[in-house]
Amino acid sequence: MTLRPALTLAIMLAWLMPRGLAEEAFKDNGKWGTVKADSYDATLFKNGQFEVDVKDSLKFKASFIQRWKHYQHFPQINFLRASLKNNDNKTIEATYKYLWNGGTVEETLKFDCRSISVSYSFQPWAEKETRNFTCLLTMRTPEKKGIELVGMERKGSDGALDNLGKWKQMRSYFRMASVRNAGPYVVDFISEGKAWINIWKYPNMAVIKNAKKRMWDNTVYQKDEIYKVEYLIYISKSNDKTIESSPIKFKSEM
Repeated sequence: MTLRPALTLAIMLAWLMPRGLAEEAFKDNGKWGTVKADSYDATLFKNGQFEVDVKDSLKFKASFIQRWKHYQHFPQINFLRASLKNNDNKTIEATYKYLWNGGTVEETLKFDCRSISVSYSFQPWAEKETRNFTCLLTMRTPEKKGIELVGMERKGSDGALDNLGKWKQMRSYFRMASVRNAGPYVVDFISEGKAWINIWKYPNMAVIKNAKKRMWDNTVYQKDEIYKVEYLIYISKSNDKTIESSPIKFKSEM
């Protein structure tokens, strides 16, 4: 990329950043800070990756990649801008905008005391094949004896979830993966819209997007057409009780 187009895109990113939020410009892969809740800590990195430690239960790292070629770290990303919004310690929203892999990425992370909502939007500068775009979830906790990872799928028009079985018997294309018997908390990964969950060999799991199950019929995006993939991380108590409402906070590590 020549200097002039790169500067133009950097200016566009600056205009796209929501007004009224403190903006940070990052150039390294270090830590930005930690969102702290009663049930989890979520470390935000300056490159847009984040790592969640569900207390005494499960630890995992999340990133947006094109497997196994383009990754979410410097120097593969450029001109990153980030902002943070704290809504009275009830919710915290982190937004990243950066240039990556022939397009512009906008990443939004929304935190509350029970859940983390994750969204990635990719806008290509020219026609782009997105088949291998992946929300990678890498478990940092060793596989524990007795741990269960259960896949579930929607059934019927009411949106109810049907248990598909343990992860060693099924590996791909379901809507929700539930990690159980890992500690005092249950962690659910729920795909949104046209996204699906795949489980590879432990410790890797992924959220991917295509229009229809196993069809891969909507993977080529034209210039400025927006590819968007979203999922939800929901945390509850292992005794089936909902986590009580409590404040969350952000602790900067800069």
